[in-house]
Amino acid sequence: YNNVNCFQHLPNPITQTPLTPPCTLNKHLTTPSLQHIMKISDLKQKSLADLSPSLYAAHHISSFDYFLQKGLHEIVSKMSPVRVPGSQIKCPIGEVQFWLKGISIGTPSLRPYEARLSSRTYSVPLQSNLMILVDGKDMHTQTISLGEIPLMLKSGNCLLQNSSGSLVDFKEDEREPGGYFIINGLEKILRNIIIPRKNFAIAEERGSFSNQQKSFSDFAVFMKCAGPGYQAKTINLHYTVDGNVFLGLRIRKIFLFPVCIIFKALLELSDTKLLQLLNVPGDDTAAFRAMFMIEDLHKRGLSDRASCLKYLGMLIRDLLGFRDSVESDEQVGQIFLNKYILIQVPEDQPMEKAKTLAFMVKKLWFLVEGKIKSDNMDSMVNQEILTSGQVYGAFVAEKLEDVLNAAKYRFVKDMNKRKEPHKLVEMLASAVDAQKNLLFKKIEYILATGNLKSNSGLDLKQTTGFAIIAERLNNARFWSHLRSVHRGSYFVEMKTTKVRKLLPGSWGFLCPVHTPDGSLCGLLNHLSLGCSIQTQQIRLGVNEKTLLLRVLNDLGMVQDVFGEFDLKETVPVLLDGLVLGVVPKKQAKDFASNMRNLLKCGLLKKKNPQWFASERNINTLKTFSGEFLTHLSTM
Repeated sequence: YNNVNCFQHLPNPITQTPLTPPCTLNKHLTTPSLQHIMKISDLKQKSLADLSPSLYAAHHISSFDYFLQKGLHEIVSKMSPVRVPGSQIKCPIGEVQFWLKGISIGTPSLRPYEARLSSRTYSVPLQSNLMILVDGKDMHTQTISLGEIPLMLKSGNCLLQNSSGSLVDFKEDEREPGGYFIINGLEKILRNIIIPRKNFAIAEERGSFSNQQKSFSDFAVFMKCAGPGYQAKTINLHYTVDGNVFLGLRIRKIFLFPVCIIFKALLELSDTKLLQLLNVPGDDTAAFRAMFMIEDLHKRGLSDRASCLKYLGMLIRDLLGFRDSVESDEQVGQIFLNKYILIQVPEDQPMEKAKTLAFMVKKLWFLVEGKIKSDNMDSMVNQEILTSGQVYGAFVAEKLEDVLNAAKYRFVKDMNKRKEPHKLVEMLASAVDAQKNLLFKKIEYILATGNLKSNSGLDLKQTTGFAIIAERLNNARFWSHLRSVHRGSYFVEMKTTKVRKLLPGSWGFLCPVHTPDGSLCGLLNHLSLGCSIQTQQIRLGVNEKTLLLRVLNDLGMVQDVFGEFDLKETVPVLLDGLVLGVVPKKQAKDFASNMRNLLKCGLLKKKNPQWFASERNINTLKTFSGEFLTHLSTM
């Protein structure tokens, strides 16, 4: 860090003491030199020294441990209550709501080798508390079983991990790496799949966009939004030939809304404020586009927040399951914004959502005008890994909701048949208990076949190829399955070779040699020795965010100037898709270098977000998991 004196006047919000540089930076962090590149002989020694089987499955086990320790609790806490309207029940008991609270994981009932020999599934039981609210006043709690879920070997709750003895005592190979499941006696691995980078606006020019609607052009900007509890929703901004911008997303089918409706529904914005939010200094074309979009909004009879929320709620009420509920269209519209629009932004920060959406609109305009080029989807800058724990967690989150919805219909049927309101709690708990095998069977199916049966599709482009058999022809073959990464079955059928090319940005992350011949050439790759995957989601508290903003401002970032930013003169700084501010282009290189060095020195201790300076002049901070990581010595 060049100017260390500027830290003296910044108090640390955590300790309330003057902030000092975390460490003195070494010269090799800022000065390029060939002397820090490893020699081939050193690399061979490192390979032999680090040839521990546990390294090959580390990202599998770590991502699944995060699911067991934190992911399951996030899933349960984010689930909405299931409502049974009083009109559906022939007993005078009023509306019934029930949901899950807390979850506990048991111990496997058999050892892994016993599961192999008996052709059974190595699994662990789940328990939770069923909360029941009757007529808005009577609360009941019932402990229920959710059945079992398949367990990854050597994960946190596995018998092999918690044992004090050797693996040989459990009749396992002493070099057993773990990281896979035993399904019906067969060893199955959930594939690591390459997906678009989450919470980052990606600009694309593609001819297929104009085929979706007659008025659509070839230009679009999309963002794969990822929130807590393994939620993922992709939103697309399409540019039309008449200058309008439509927001599209999939809820069982594709819905398209004029983007100005979303702006107005997020918060109370006058037309002047909306023009200021979409303003690009010195660009009259952008101002004309914004005025045309607002004029189109008025033609639809929508001018204020209430009318826009009512319009959204009326369109999607049935799809969200609110056909017979007492919520108004405005309330349903607000639920839609919270659950589907930029879900990585907290619900109580609608202005941040509006800023992020405005950034995406401006990036789309710049793409149309040719001021920026489309992002390369084959570059690792715009990619990350969907780990086995993330696939597993997203699937469990959806199936837990299916379990409660199936229990709802069984409960209504039993109540209308027996008409015993005094046994309501027992009947509802029995209805949930009757569906406990549904969760186990659904997870076992995707692991056994690799095929995804999902109502939402988990926001993925493929429905097959999620799981493979771990072949034990030899150790090298078996371990290579654990280090493999797949571009996705969607790309196997493509007739272009563009997605199969090895780009220079893959150096140090993917092995340039280890890929099979034939149809999977260039699509099935393997991680290099020094590459690891970020599997833990970093949660920044208020103090960490305050400290981070202060340091960013001190390094030269100008905060909250959205109406003044222009990609010609400034570079935006993002945190999980949220625009924190802008940096003048002349200072952007030094700004990115200094910030990266400060994070390496432990500015936020164990809560350092990953820093990426992309090839499109956008500096990004990221706290969500899935990024490729490598050591300096391998670059």
